[in-house]
Amino acid sequence: MTRRSPSKVWLAGAWSVLGLLSACGLPAGWQRPASHVGLGAVLAIEDLDLDDAEDDSGLDLEAEDAWGGELRLGRRVHRQVELELHGQAFDALEIDASDGSRAELDLWALTLDVKLYEDPRDRWLPELGPGCTPYLVLGLGGLWADLDDPAGFLGPLDSWAGVGRGGLGLELFVSESLAWFLEASLLEPFDDLDGLTLYALSTGLQWRF
Repeated sequence: MTRRSPSKVWLAGAWSVLGLLSACGLPAGWQRPASHVGLGAVLAIEDLDLDDAEDDSGLDLEAEDAWGGELRLGRRVHRQVELELHGQAFDALEIDASDGSRAELDLWALTLDVKLYEDPRDRWLPELGPGCTPYLVLGLGGLWADLDDPAGFLGPLDSWAGVGRGGLGLELFVSESLAWFLEASLLEPFDDLDGLTLYALSTGLQWRF
């Protein structure tokens, strides 16, 4: 079982609270700008299926989570719909074997996402400011993998496959052009990379124009 660091949970909570406190003072008639560029950090929580590799190698395998970075380019196409090109890079996701050997897996994901926005003031939280905007994200794209496995216990690994994304997020506007985003999404590869499932927890800043 991979150990999770409690500090990561507290850090995410602190960012969330600070963002909420900063985002609720925008004017009531404010509308978010149409286009955006975003940069952020992402934590990849692994949910890798290593059963076949363990059976083939006769070793116990344990994967570790990994940090990475991301870039977002998007544009609103409707009051409640945005399209976003979303790139993520995860560096050196480690897989440790019981014999002391280690493999490293670098992953890159590129998806075209549809973000569906909801104004929580309409239904649930009328006291919330207009700069706090939750959304649902759905996307399709590609996942690229680069495996460094000197011991060869993972076997062959194809380098590319399609991937789907689904998740929830929140944008917190600290000004009319600057937004803080928090997002949790599932990346599920298809075909030959099936089993390299990741949960991506992202946070960062967007400049809107």
